[in-house]
Amino acid sequence: MNVPADTPLNELTPLELFTRISICLLLADGRMDFEERETWAKSLYELFPDHNPDHALEILMNSTLFLNELSASARLEHAKDCADHLGQFYSREDCITKIYPQLEAMAESDGVVMSSEDDFLLQIKGVFEKQ
Repeated sequence: MNVPADTPLNELTPLELFTRISICLLLADGRMDFEERETWAKSLYELFPDHNPDHALEILMNSTLFLNELSASARLEHAKDCADHLGQFYSREDCITKIYPQLEAMAESDGVVMSSEDDFLLQIKGVFEKQ
Protein backbone atom coordinates (compact mmCIF):
# COMPACT_ATOMS: atom_id res chain seq x y z
CA MET A 1 0.00 0.00 0.00
CA ASN A 2 1.59 3.23 -1.17
CA VAL A 3 0.99 6.14 1.22
CA PRO A 4 0.82 9.44 -0.68
CA ALA A 5 3.29 12.06 0.50
CA ASP A 6 0.52 14.52 1.23
CA THR A 7 -1.34 12.15 3.57
CA PRO A 8 -2.24 14.10 6.74
CA LEU A 9 0.00 13.09 9.63
CA ASN A 10 -2.98 12.06 11.76
CA GLU A 11 -3.69 9.35 9.16
CA LEU A 12 -0.20 7.81 9.33
CA THR A 13 0.58 4.75 11.40
CA PRO A 14 3.21 4.84 14.16
CA LEU A 15 5.59 2.92 11.87
CA GLU A 16 5.13 5.52 9.13
CA LEU A 17 5.66 8.39 11.57
CA PHE A 18 8.77 6.77 13.05
CA THR A 19 10.14 6.09 9.58
CA ARG A 20 9.66 9.69 8.50
CA ILE A 21 11.45 10.94 11.61
CA SER A 22 14.22 8.42 10.97
CA ILE A 23 14.69 9.50 7.36
CA CYS A 24 14.83 13.15 8.36
CA LEU A 25 17.52 12.24 10.90
CA LEU A 26 19.45 10.15 8.39
CA LEU A 27 19.36 12.98 5.87
CA ALA A 28 20.43 15.58 8.46
CA ASP A 29 24.09 15.01 7.57
CA GLY A 30 23.33 14.93 3.85
CA ARG A 31 23.46 11.19 3.29
CA MET A 32 21.97 7.87 4.37
CA ASP A 33 24.63 5.30 5.22
CA PHE A 34 24.14 1.55 5.05
CA GLU A 35 24.71 1.23 8.82
CA GLU A 36 22.02 3.80 9.53
CA ARG A 37 19.48 2.01 7.35
CA GLU A 38 20.35 -1.28 9.03
CA THR A 39 19.83 0.29 12.44
CA TRP A 40 16.45 1.62 11.27
CA ALA A 41 15.47 -1.92 10.22
CA LYS A 42 16.57 -3.31 13.60
CA SER A 43 14.62 -0.57 15.37
CA LEU A 44 11.46 -1.68 13.62
CA TYR A 45 11.82 -5.17 15.08
CA GLU A 46 12.07 -3.70 18.56
CA LEU A 47 9.31 -1.12 18.22
CA PHE A 48 6.97 -2.94 15.82
CA PRO A 49 7.69 -6.68 16.16
CA ASP A 50 4.75 -7.66 13.95
CA HIS A 51 5.59 -5.35 11.04
CA ASN A 52 5.85 -6.54 7.46
CA PRO A 53 9.46 -5.89 6.32
CA ASP A 54 8.46 -5.50 2.67
CA HIS A 55 5.82 -2.92 3.56
CA ALA A 56 8.31 -1.11 5.81
CA LEU A 57 10.84 -0.96 2.98
CA GLU A 58 8.17 0.49 0.69
CA ILE A 59 7.40 3.13 3.33
CA LEU A 60 11.12 3.91 3.61
CA MET A 61 11.55 4.31 -0.15
CA ASN A 62 8.40 6.40 -0.69
CA SER A 63 9.07 8.60 2.31
CA THR A 64 12.69 9.13 1.25
CA LEU A 65 11.56 10.36 -2.17
CA PHE A 66 9.15 12.81 -0.54
CA LEU A 67 11.54 14.03 2.17
CA ASN A 68 14.51 14.42 -0.19
CA GLU A 69 12.56 17.19 -1.93
CA LEU A 70 12.32 19.25 1.28
CA SER A 71 14.91 21.67 2.58
CA ALA A 72 16.78 20.75 5.77
CA SER A 73 14.66 23.16 7.82
CA ALA A 74 11.42 21.83 6.30
CA ARG A 75 12.53 18.25 7.06
CA LEU A 76 13.20 19.22 10.68
CA GLU A 77 9.75 20.79 11.01
CA HIS A 78 8.16 17.74 9.40
CA ALA A 79 10.03 15.45 11.79
CA LYS A 80 8.93 17.53 14.78
CA ASP A 81 5.33 17.31 13.59
CA CYS A 82 5.68 13.54 13.20
CA ALA A 83 7.19 13.29 16.69
CA ASP A 84 4.29 15.28 18.08
CA HIS A 85 1.81 12.94 16.35
CA LEU A 86 3.52 9.89 17.86
CA GLY A 87 2.10 11.20 21.14
CA GLN A 88 -1.29 9.93 19.92
CA PHE A 89 0.05 6.40 20.12
CA TYR A 90 2.71 6.50 22.85
CA SER A 91 3.04 8.03 26.27
CA ARG A 92 5.63 10.72 26.92
CA GLU A 93 7.62 8.13 28.85
CA ASP A 94 7.59 5.65 25.94
CA CYS A 95 8.63 8.33 23.46
CA ILE A 96 11.60 9.26 25.65
CA THR A 97 12.65 5.77 26.78
CA LYS A 98 11.78 3.59 23.78
CA ILE A 99 11.62 5.68 20.61
CA TYR A 100 14.29 8.31 21.28
CA PRO A 101 17.05 5.75 22.07
CA GLN A 102 16.37 4.09 18.70
CA LEU A 103 16.92 7.44 16.98
CA GLU A 104 20.14 7.98 18.93
CA ALA A 105 21.35 4.53 17.88
CA MET A 106 20.72 5.42 14.23
CA ALA A 107 22.75 8.61 14.51
CA GLU A 108 25.61 6.73 16.19
CA SER A 109 25.55 3.70 13.89
CA ASP A 110 27.98 5.06 11.29
CA GLY A 111 30.52 5.83 14.02
CA VAL A 112 30.24 9.63 13.78
CA VAL A 113 27.46 11.87 15.08
CA MET A 114 27.53 15.06 13.07
CA SER A 115 26.48 18.32 14.69
CA SER A 116 23.45 18.45 12.36
CA GLU A 117 22.34 15.05 13.67
CA ASP A 118 22.94 16.10 17.27
CA ASP A 119 20.91 19.28 16.77
CA PHE A 120 18.13 17.26 15.14
CA LEU A 121 18.04 14.80 18.06
CA LEU A 122 17.83 17.64 20.59
CA GLN A 123 14.87 19.12 18.72
CA ILE A 124 13.04 15.78 18.63
CA LYS A 125 13.78 15.10 22.28
CA GLY A 126 12.32 18.51 23.08
CA VAL A 127 9.08 17.57 21.31
CA PHE A 128 8.89 14.28 23.19
CA GLU A 129 9.52 16.00 26.53
CA LYS A 130 6.66 18.46 25.94
CA GLN A 131 4.10 15.70 25.37
